[in-house]
Amino acid sequence: MRRVALLGAALALALVPSVASADATSAPVRHLRVGDVDLAYRSIGRGEPVVMIMGLGGTMDAWLPQLVDRIGRGRRIVVFDNRGTGRSSAGIKPITVRTMAGDTHGLIRALKLEHPDVLGWSMGGFIAQQLDLDHPRDVDRLVLAATTGGGPGTTLPNPDALSTLLGGGPGALLGLLFPLPAQQATAAAYVASITRWSDFSLTIPSEVLSAQLGTSAQWFAHGANPKRIHAATLVGGGREDQMIPPGNQRRLAAGIKGAKLVLYAGAAHGFIAQDWRSFGARVDRFFADS
Repeated sequence: MRRVALLGAALALALVPSVASADATSAPVRHLRVGDVDLAYRSIGRGEPVVMIMGLGGTMDAWLPQLVDRIGRGRRIVVFDNRGTGRSSAGIKPITVRTMAGDTHGLIRALKLEHPDVLGWSMGGFIAQQLDLDHPRDVDRLVLAATTGGGPGTTLPNPDALSTLLGGGPGALLGLLFPLPAQQATAAAYVASITRWSDFSLTIPSEVLSAQLGTSAQWFAHGANPKRIHAATLVGGGREDQMIPPGNQRRLAAGIKGAKLVLYAGAAHGFIAQDWRSFGARVDRFFADS
């Protein structure tokens, strides 16, 4: 089975050499059987639990460690590889948003997390919404980053950005996270940071990536009814996002009763890493005040 290594070793070697190591990066990878899959995860810190769900083409090692540490002050952070990515098995069920929401539900129950807060980035935001709809007791507060509720009225990806994503290649996703010329240093610092994770892996089989693309297209077309989401919700995004344009975040926040919205100028799909200090502080206040 051919495996595609996103942001491969050659790219990592070309990066700025050093950033301060975050405590999160030393957390060991653990494994847990959930239904038909073996899920790889990390549990970091202690306190009220926060589950972070990764997006399309990423593993848990794509989270910026500094953001994890910022949100994790006084909290327990759980990050994991979605089925078929990184060190998690693919199982026998089809890879869909609903299936991955079920995996997240199983992980929460197996780890005995009591009504955790949930943060989803991009496709991870689709999964987080489906988790709230299918298993509302699993979600206390909800953070939806660079994502969409899908369905009629959705702003579709920029065709050029979509072509870049479908074309693949080691730098395709990185270029979509930080597409602006002024973001090159940010992109380099991001990769230099994430490569510090222990047992680092951003590997995803081509067939799993294809399945993620297929279920994401279905979500864009049909999505979920945001009015059915009752959890306190914070929606965030980048004003220059070409993959899931900011009109989606505006529409999503408007559809969820009481939802808060924050959009970052000069940022795209990777705003969550570019503006991690500001967004991490915003998430922290949201968790404290909601």
